[in-house]
Amino acid sequence: MPATPRIRVSPFGARGANSGLEDAENLAWKLDRVLKRISPEALLESYHVERSAAADENIRESTRSTDFMAPGSRQEARLRQAGACHWPGKRSSASA
Repeated sequence: MPATPRIRVSPFGARGANSGLEDAENLAWKLDRVLKRISPEALLESYHVERSAAADENIRESTRSTDFMAPGSRQEARLRQAGACHWPGKRSSASA
């Protein structure tokens, strides 16, 4: 298995710990089957493909959250403000 590069993921969305548990679970059942000789060692090759896709999704979604919470330009800030008034349960500034 190739070494997984260290990637920094934003903490927004609580994805890091959940993904780590999913990574461990994915590898654990595969190792169990290989060590018990139920499945061939080739099963372990699927780990990287499956979990790197999950890591890519985590990075994509946490980046979106970060960009929304900390807009990088005036245009992004205006889009954030425009979207915020449409969130369910958002109170108007008059009632805040």
